[in-house]
Order: sequence, then C-alpha cells, then structure tokens
Amino acid sequence: MADIMKQLWVEEGPTEVQDFISRTVRQLTRQIADRWSPQAIIMSGSFGRGEGTVKLLHSRLYCLSDFEISVVRHCPIRTGALLAAADTWSREKEVDIGLYYNPPLKYTMQRAQRLYWRPGFVPVKYYDRCSGARVVWGRDYLANLSPVSVNDIPLWEGLRLIFNRTAQALAHLKVPEDEKERMKQAFWLYRIVISCQDALLIAAQKYTSSYRARNNRLKRDFAALHPDLCEKLPELYEMSEEATDFKLKAGMVCPRTFDDLLDKTQRICKAVSAYLIHHDLGIRWDSTPQMFDDYVHCPKVADTYYRFPSATYQRIVNRFRLRRMSPGASREFTVHHVYMLALLTFLQFHRSQEQSEDGLAFVEERLLSLLGDGIHQETDRDNAVKQTIHALWHTLLT
Repeated sequence: MADIMKQLWVEEGPTEVQDFISRTVRQLTRQIADRWSPQAIIMSGSFGRGEGTVKLLHSRLYCLSDFEISVVRHCPIRTGALLAAADTWSREKEVDIGLYYNPPLKYTMQRAQRLYWRPGFVPVKYYDRCSGARVVWGRDYLANLSPVSVNDIPLWEGLRLIFNRTAQALAHLKVPEDEKERMKQAFWLYRIVISCQDALLIAAQKYTSSYRARNNRLKRDFAALHPDLCEKLPELYEMSEEATDFKLKAGMVCPRTFDDLLDKTQRICKAVSAYLIHHDLGIRWDSTPQMFDDYVHCPKVADTYYRFPSATYQRIVNRFRLRRMSPGASREFTVHHVYMLALLTFLQFHRSQEQSEDGLAFVEERLLSLLGDGIHQETDRDNAVKQTIHALWHTLLT
C-alpha cells in the first residue's frame, strides 16, 4: 500500500495532482479489499498507464479520466454488486469508477486467455492491459499474460475506437451548465481526435500503449504511412498534438470555441473513418446512403467487426432488452450496425438555438432523411434506426 503514494498517475501536473490520485487509489483499494478480499486489484486505462487526465479548475481538481479497476478473485462477484459499489464510491469521491470482475484463470491459463484474443484478432484493450496496466493490490497476475504483438491488432479495432468514442461523446454535447461541463466537452471531442490518430497507427501496425508515444509516431510517420490522407487532412498534425497535450497536461485549457473544436473534430472523424472503411472493406464514402447500405450488407462486418463486443455496445444492447424490443430484424440490425449509427449521429450533430438543449429529434430527422429510401424500404430497419439513435442519445448517454 505504501508504494501507491510513490507512483505516478499523470504525465504532467503539480505534486498535488499526483497526491490526489494516489489518495483516491489507496482509498479504493482498501474499500475493495475489505469488501471482497480479492487475490489482486489491477488498475488499467489511463491511470494504469500513468497518463490520466486531471484538470485544475478554480483551485479544485477534477478527474476526467475514469478509474478502470479489475477485481481478481476466485469466487465470482455479481455484476449488480460491482455496479452498486462503483456508483456509491463514484459519488463519494466525485470521480468516475468502473469495477470489473476477472477470474485468476484469465491471467494464468493460456487457454483461458484465448477466449479474449487469438493471433490476428487482438483487441486494443487486451494489448493495453498487457503493456499498460499495473497491480495496486495483491499478486502480480499481469506477469502471467501471454505477450501479444501490435501486428495482431486488426484494422477494425481502430474503427471501433472511433465508433465508441463518438458514442460516448454524444453524452456531453448539450449546452454546458458550467465551466466543468465545457471542460468535459473538450475532453471527449479531443478523445475522438486521439481515436482517429490511434486508428491510423493500428492500420499501419505502429500502435503503442502510451498516448505521448503514439502522438510522436503520428507526427513522425503520418506522411509516409498515409500519404493520400496526409495531403487531404494536414490539420491532423496540429489537432492530434493539441488533443494529446490537453489529455496529459493538468494545467492546459482548451484554446478553441466549442463550434470550432466540433467542426474540426467532425471533419477529421469523417475523413479518417472514410479512409479506413475503404482501406479495410473496399467501401467508398461518396454518399452516406450508399456507404451505409454497403456497410449494412458487407459480410466482413457481420463476420468479424463485432466478435469482441465492448462495454459500450453491451450497454446499448442491454437497454434494448430491458425495453423489450421486438425480436428479428430490429435486433439483428442492432447487433451488427449500432456503431456506424453512433458515428453518423455524431457527424450530423450541430448546435442551434432551436435545439440547443436536446438535439435528439433534430439528429433523428436529419439522419433518417440522409439515409433516405434505403431505410424506408424496410419498416423494421427504419424502426431499428430510430430505436438505436434513442439508445445512443438517452442510454449511453445519460
């Protein structure tokens, strides 16, 4: 436990930031250990890599990164118990906490590890866990993880990073009530820019766990790795460095207006997504309706893109089940295409006086109109699109 206070949790920031995170981690490990007596507690995500995002605002510290904590124990822990504890402790400490149960076999048996990856199909999250997590309590199970190669991360994992970040960002695009909300808006828009950078590095097999190292690689190799896109999108150099600095520097504030940041983020997001979709699937984004129809009917998407559903995706599906969605076409559509709708919903967002508080109806109308006849030929799909947008806006997102 004493070692926690000596560890670094952010790349750059005053001593009080490091001390604040260390105290929070120490309190959490004690509470988790007292409640469940685990074999180990593992910190992953940004704080696990020592690159968490903490901002100092009016002499008060705010954690924008969440605490991703795996509780390793022989006896299973109910998901409901983990969610309840995470919610309680999040409110007590005013930070976002994610608690996850993992059995020791996941770390000690290679056969069990292969449930989560196999050669050529390594999820980014697993790669980051192998090279960027840390044990804060108990046995070092990370030492047992099988080494994985960046060459085994498929290109579609990069696309899923973009899809996932656009879905998460939608929660923060309403008109902010205070400076803290404006800070969160900038954080999530910058996260989309970083996901675009990361997706390009994954496509070139140059990904690494460190945010700063990834940005340095993009600045060094972008023109050589993706010359066509580099010529069309020169602003990615500046925006990716700005996003990385905002992510890692406690004292940095967003230098842009919301509209400027949103506009540049949407431009980068669409250009990079279109480039990668064409590169991996052979689908051109000359028009959104045609691209969407080609994506819906692409066998590779159904066969591989959703082999490892993320927590974001699972939350949407679970909410659909709770709402008793009709089976059949709607659910099948949701399983295979919810991520693309997250991206399209984000790209269609803009703020106006008429829909400043809630853009759902506006975005739904724009998106259905944009997709046009290809949607309305199938009533079930039309309904599925609407339900998916509602889930993205009100579920994930609240």
